[in-house]
Amino acid sequence: MRIGIDARPLTLPSNGIGRYTREIVSRLAASHHELFLYTHQPIELQDDRITFRCGNLDRPLFASAFAQYRFPRWAYIDSVEVFWSPRHHLPLFSSAPGVVTIHDLVWRKAPDSMIGLGRLLEALLMPPSLRKAQAIIAVSEATREDLVEYLPAVTDRISVIPEAAFTPTEEPQLNPQRSNEILFVGTFEPRKNLPGILKAFALLIEQGITSHRLILAGNPGWKENVAGLIAHLGLEGHVTLFGQANQVELEKLYQNCDFTVQPAFYEGFGLPVLEAMTYGKPVITSNLSSMPEVAGDAALLVDPNSPEEIAEAMKRLITEPDLYQTLASRTRAQAAKFSWDRAAAETLRVLESVVENAG
Repeated sequence: MRIGIDARPLTLPSNGIGRYTREIVSRLAASHHELFLYTHQPIELQDDRITFRCGNLDRPLFASAFAQYRFPRWAYIDSVEVFWSPRHHLPLFSSAPGVVTIHDLVWRKAPDSMIGLGRLLEALLMPPSLRKAQAIIAVSEATREDLVEYLPAVTDRISVIPEAAFTPTEEPQLNPQRSNEILFVGTFEPRKNLPGILKAFALLIEQGITSHRLILAGNPGWKENVAGLIAHLGLEGHVTLFGQANQVELEKLYQNCDFTVQPAFYEGFGLPVLEAMTYGKPVITSNLSSMPEVAGDAALLVDPNSPEEIAEAMKRLITEPDLYQTLASRTRAQAAKFSWDRAAAETLRVLESVVENAG
């Protein structure tokens, strides 16, 4: 089977969809099938088992137009039997049967949290991609429900294939010693609820609980003046803006933190929740969308709209050691429910079934 893949997420290897694509592609490459990876610009991934076709477009702004124009031609030249997009959009003029992975419907569920161009591209390209796709992969039951609500006609074409935590550079070691660091991981954008986290942390300090520092790790993103809000709340001595962490740094952050706080307003899956649990760390996360599904019984679920509730959850994890240990003891088992090997195998089965049905 000859599989064409939209490999553009690999040009941003540290973000969630980039990591998802890397984990699945690396496993598909070990199969007996032929892979053809298409991107608008060169990527770091090198693999003798894969055929790469790369443009030389240095302006990501035009990447979608490039993909719509060039990918169908490459797929035709390579006699691709099925085309898989891990990032919401199929090449609409390709004659190859298509499979598309949908991570979330942010553009519909939380449109104000997106940059205008990104929201426009989703609105223009996701609906026709869903209609064109012979099969659709949703990364969570919550995302499947969002898809069914938005476009009921695609219900029978959806397979739920969950993501998993990143593959660490070395086996995660449980740290029996508690630390004084609370960790957030994610892009600094409205959907991630940085103001809610900071307001909750300020409330914690007002209650006299000053033992912990808050570490914020992630891309600067947009529309969030995090440094300004830290100053406004008087938290300069209590919060560290770590910035974007590479994988080794991220592993150390998880290893060294006491617990993580991820009360987003909306997530299609929520990888940082699972990543923290891989290191045995309890999580505070939202009671909305996919997060309860991923967190299971190893987290405290809160209303993301309530800084008071987030602060209370932080306080409980700091001051109630029995609760902390109970949640920590459940984390590894919860994380083990999710597997990249299983996700890749199920993705391959979807691709194979599409080719079989097309034949």
